[in-house]
Amino acid sequence: MAVVGRSIFLYLLVVCRAQSNVGSTIMLGPCNTSSDETCVRRVGGIVLGGLFPVHKAERDDQNVLKCVDTSVTLNEFGFERLEAMRFAIQKANEEKFLGDIKVGFDMRDTCQDSTYALRQSLDFLNIGRNQQFTVGVAGAAGSSVSIAVTALLNLFHVPLVSYASTSAKLSDNVLYPSFFRTIPKDQFQAQAIADVIYRLGWRYVHTVASS
Repeated sequence: MAVVGRSIFLYLLVVCRAQSNVGSTIMLGPCNTSSDETCVRRVGGIVLGGLFPVHKAERDDQNVLKCVDTSVTLNEFGFERLEAMRFAIQKANEEKFLGDIKVGFDMRDTCQDSTYALRQSLDFLNIGRNQQFTVGVAGAAGSSVSIAVTALLNLFHVPLVSYASTSAKLSDNVLYPSFFRTIPKDQFQAQAIADVIYRLGWRYVHTVASS
């Protein structure tokens, strides 16, 4: 079952990349009554996890890290991809991609913070909790978050497939054997830009970047 789950997981990641603009909307709700963590869940024969930067984490007056849930901190990039994963799984279930086996999901808000994302990722492993074990996780967006999360998930051989992490560090198969991605690393993108500049014969180039 684990092999089948991981195979469908990789398929869904491709679909998610192709279906990044979907019309329906969903809202993140509380995972339980004892924490501020938010998630979107659906039960199934197998469960796929998702990590998306929907909001931003900030520390309160007591220096406690909390996810700020306001429209001001909403990250459309993360929300659209959360929607895309939900849509892809819905379509796979409707088309009975795994026959009578329904694919469930457990999608979490990383709040663009490695520490917060690690806390969320513990739930994927079902440590001391009454819920299904997650066979694979889509995410994360930021490379620093993916580096932290994949180090944890690798201990349990749970694959992490990122849609946006481009750091070359994640290409180390010894340190991160369970990490995969659907986007090229930074060096490949830089080389492609250099090749275009050389091919077109440009002599002066200005670049604009944001962090």
